[in-house]
Amino acid sequence: MIYAVRIYTVDVARVPVFVAAFQRGGLWTDIARLQAGHIHTDLLRNPSDSTKFLSIEFWTSIHALLAARRS
Repeated sequence: MIYAVRIYTVDVARVPVFVAAFQRGGLWTDIARLQAGHIHTDLLRNPSDSTKFLSIEFWTSIHALLAARRS
């Protein structure tokens, strides 16, 4: 299993839309579901700064992750 970590800083006005994208039925969730080898993504919010997020993506292999990034 491969883990990909991303750090995001989101404009305060766009935080609700950003969070919604990672929830069930959200844009990121729908796109990720179509990517071969994607297992799951966790979105974590910084408790001391509500505009900062960390995502942890779980992939079956490095090849699946790289293919998704190229698509």
